[in-house]
Amino acid sequence: MKKLKFISALLAVIMLITALGTPVFAADLVIDDYYKTVYESEKAKVDTMKLVYNSDEYGYQMYFDELSGEFAIRDKKTGEYTFSNPYDIAANYTMPSGAEKIRYSLMSQIMLRYKDNVSNTSYYMSSYEHAALLGDQISYTQLSNGIRVEYALGTVESKRLLPRWIEASRFEEKILSVLDSKSSEMTKDEKFIYDNLVTSHYSYKDQTDELNASLVDGWRKTYPCLANNKEMKIYTLAVDRNAILKQIEALIRKYCPEYTYEELEYDHELTGYEGNEKEPALFRLAIEYTFDEHGFRASIPAKSVRYNETNYTLESITPLPYFGCSSVKNSGTKTKNGGYIFIPDGSGTLLDYYNADGSIKKGIQGTPVYGMDFGYDNLSSTSANQEVTRLPVFGLTEDYSITTTTERSNAPAKSETVSYKRGYFGIIESGESFAYITASLGDMAWVNYASPAESEYNTVYVSFSAKQTDTVSLGSSLGQASSISKSMDTKYTGDYAIRYILLSDPDLAKKSGETSYEPSYIGMAMAYRDYLERVGTISRLTAEETSSGVPLYIQSFGSLDIDSTFLSIPVKKTIPLTTFDDVITMSEKLSEGGIKNQKFILSGFANGTIEFAQYPTFVKWNKSVGGKKGLSKLISYAGENGIDVFPNFDFANVTSAVGSSFSYKKHAAQTMGGRYVTKRSYDPVFQIMMKFGRANIVSPSAFMTLYEKFAKKYQKYEVGNISVLTLGTDLNSDFNMDRPLTREDSKEYTTFLLNRIKQDNNKVIASSGNAYTLPYITDLIEVPMDNSRFAISSQSVPFTGMVLHGYKNFAGTAVNMAGDVKYEILKSIENGSALYFILSYQNTNELKNTYTDISDYYSVDFTTWYSDVIKYYNMVNDEMKDLQNAVITGHSYLTAFRLSADDAYILFDQLTSAEKDYKEKKAAYYEAVKYTDKLIADGRQAGDALADEAAKKTAFEAAEKHLTSVKQLVGVNNVGNAVSVTYTSGKGETTFYINYNSFDVTVYVDGKAIVLEANSFINAKDAEGKTFAPKSFEAVTAQTPTTKGAANFSKLYETLEKALASGSSSQIARAKENIESALSAMATNSTDIVKVTMADGKTMFVNYTTGSVIVKVSDTRYELIAARSYIKID
Repeated sequence: MKKLKFISALLAVIMLITALGTPVFAADLVIDDYYKTVYESEKAKVDTMKLVYNSDEYGYQMYFDELSGEFAIRDKKTGEYTFSNPYDIAANYTMPSGAEKIRYSLMSQIMLRYKDNVSNTSYYMSSYEHAALLGDQISYTQLSNGIRVEYALGTVESKRLLPRWIEASRFEEKILSVLDSKSSEMTKDEKFIYDNLVTSHYSYKDQTDELNASLVDGWRKTYPCLANNKEMKIYTLAVDRNAILKQIEALIRKYCPEYTYEELEYDHELTGYEGNEKEPALFRLAIEYTFDEHGFRASIPAKSVRYNETNYTLESITPLPYFGCSSVKNSGTKTKNGGYIFIPDGSGTLLDYYNADGSIKKGIQGTPVYGMDFGYDNLSSTSANQEVTRLPVFGLTEDYSITTTTERSNAPAKSETVSYKRGYFGIIESGESFAYITASLGDMAWVNYASPAESEYNTVYVSFSAKQTDTVSLGSSLGQASSISKSMDTKYTGDYAIRYILLSDPDLAKKSGETSYEPSYIGMAMAYRDYLERVGTISRLTAEETSSGVPLYIQSFGSLDIDSTFLSIPVKKTIPLTTFDDVITMSEKLSEGGIKNQKFILSGFANGTIEFAQYPTFVKWNKSVGGKKGLSKLISYAGENGIDVFPNFDFANVTSAVGSSFSYKKHAAQTMGGRYVTKRSYDPVFQIMMKFGRANIVSPSAFMTLYEKFAKKYQKYEVGNISVLTLGTDLNSDFNMDRPLTREDSKEYTTFLLNRIKQDNNKVIASSGNAYTLPYITDLIEVPMDNSRFAISSQSVPFTGMVLHGYKNFAGTAVNMAGDVKYEILKSIENGSALYFILSYQNTNELKNTYTDISDYYSVDFTTWYSDVIKYYNMVNDEMKDLQNAVITGHSYLTAFRLSADDAYILFDQLTSAEKDYKEKKAAYYEAVKYTDKLIADGRQAGDALADEAAKKTAFEAAEKHLTSVKQLVGVNNVGNAVSVTYTSGKGETTFYINYNSFDVTVYVDGKAIVLEANSFINAKDAEGKTFAPKSFEAVTAQTPTTKGAANFSKLYETLEKALASGSSSQIARAKENIESALSAMATNSTDIVKVTMADGKTMFVNYTTGSVIVKVSDTRYELIAARSYIKID
């Protein structure tokens, strides 16, 4: 018996210890509490999840939560975790109370937007609220290389668990009383619905109340149960808004578990309700998470998406909106130190998490992949003036540190902080033409769900358009325009797929022996370049392709129709802007200037003029530019002199079908309203997209049919090259009811055409280069060199250049059309691009008289630009000719001061000294800790060692604080706009420093202060830096005045200056005494103000504090130094 009691007691103790000491597992939690649970570490969260995938071959583990759908990926070599959703929502929670929708969004793996076809209103669903919280609506199955997760978002039952008519006593007993008892547990939103349940959402009908006598007859006609039982009282549902119905149903499901569908049927039978309410929204879909040697892939098979298309329209799907997201809040032992989001806006854009002043940045920036789809009538003007996204990629980085505290015997606890970097890079592999990339800094964009709202998380995600819907105009009546929303049943049967490449901390990767890309936009560019090369999209330029120097691209216009007269009768006259002979003349002159690698794009030389070209189902060389003989002469010259000629033809658009086999009925794309699609432009006056454009858009389904006719005629001229500029940029839907095409269909038809064109020609040139065109294009022009310069953007980065340089010949926009030519030249060096000009040889003054956008080309005269072309080309070629097959391996923004080299060096030296002092003090402290621990372990006296350890800790903390102050001062004085870019080839590295400022700046590189002239670049090997060492640094004591104190000091110092000017010793003494008295009443600072003495005896005072200070320079001189600034003493 004693033994049994002992065992029982032991078991009780074990159970108590277990209850107190074990981690929280998923099984211990109810789904409602998921976002309320605090996890002190990533590992603590992972311990609640189930291991569902483990691969030594690929080096990844995947943990999955079967209730919420959350997952975590672990890199087996580095030990790093990446989560599908933030695990630390509850840690240091600062979001407003009642913000459940914000947390539901953060906990979701899917956000989808749908439209109720009856109300024509759009709503959002989140997988957490509309699947996880409802229970048993998330399940998974195992795949050979991952898992497949099935979601049912919405109400699975065909009707709502919602009494429409219910007998009063049953309503009060089964629902109202239960809700009343649970009201204290309700959220703010739930409490609001409950409080309005009887007053607004349900109508109470008491036929026994004399006050309702006038209403009873009407009630009994509407509700037969009241006529059959004249004592019955009922509640009837008084609202039909879908959103409110869902909220009431959710309330009943959550707090009234005893109220089942059986109870609902009984109530409806009792009251005689026979409803025809609409089936609730329900969307079923699957996400497949798979792994391979290159990373992690998330894909939604379009065929897995199922829903009632009669009642609802699925508008967009957003998978993993918070995958790998970052935060600006600290949690547990982790401290967040910054980072950025990368999106491919133009050449590439970074969105830092903090503003330059250290405040948290908030906002949203989005970009549609491949730009506008002109197949739609209703085009938004918001993206009309932004750079187009050509590469379907995005990424995110985060800098953080983890502090580990170790308890020590007979000694203070030891804390050690280690800094880390992490991130990921996303590639949209399938369905990208439907994609919209959104970068969210704290703000949420889930309209009518959790927007406008703020969270503590930064994320970047992709939304896929799932249904092509447009607003179609019905014309106007009595001045009132009318329109309807229309959808096209164009089924996409592919996948919505994103590949995620996880970026590892460099130190962790090095220690584990793992080869990984660094968490930066440079690492992302390298990852994408390797990816494109691996899948065969790009290949390295050969020595033969780069032997004649950097390419020079020139687009020349051929013929132009102008207004003229014949015998006083107005007529149209065709004149040449550039003939084939002119091209030869221009080439010869360029050769004289030392330019060998010339590439001419000839627009308007065949099939009409530069303004109105007939669709190319035939080839007719314009007589005004030299005709077939002129072409033959040019081709012979080009072959003999090694230049490239690219006649340009537009297969994507048509301005004239005259003389061609083009049929609008057969070959033109249509809108959903049945009109022919036109390529529209932005109206800057009314700030809208124009309703109609000059060119009609060709249906991509007709490309091959039309091209076959062209190819037979073009090949006989043996040009060898071709320009198809618009095929590199244009991607449009065709909503012709007989042969509808989605954007993905159009992409496929375009690649078919480009593949054929590449087979028929040696070289093919296009504009800008949407990602899917890259395998078929040898040359590109008008590749974006900058971003859209939105206010939320922090920096533009040469991501496209880092990917393409060494693999494709490409150029930016036309230099002579730019507002700042020098800026374009510098961008060429930073991005690794060639130069591109639009130049014609004669009659260029006529361009300004045209009525189309051709009039924009008013500065294209070859003779005018000739000397500049030679100058700028040789400037670029001299530096870049040996780097054409190099890759860009480094890029950074330099700290630049608008100061002399001497002054800048002192600030740079302060930073270097502070960093060195911090490292030394840190090392000394940890060495002291190590020595103290050894003494204690050996049983020896450690009193002196502990005192030394404490002193070194104080010094370490002071050095850390000082370093932070110095960095802040440097940041405040940094004018920016200076970059460094490094090219790496078999011969080594070549680095350029570039100053985009309109004034000289000083940058600090490798211990040298280098002056960069305004709007210039310099090869690092040619940069002469200045180095010198100040004679001494010393901390000085200064006073920190209040605003009032500073004003009073200025008056007193003015009095002293007057006294000094008078020479009166008594006045001087009195003025000094007043100043000293005022200073003595002020607070003092003896650590953050430094006096620097130079070798020539001159001094500088540096104020690192965030407020103004007063320093005493001499017996009669005082200086007021602004916050985070300095002053020189002559």
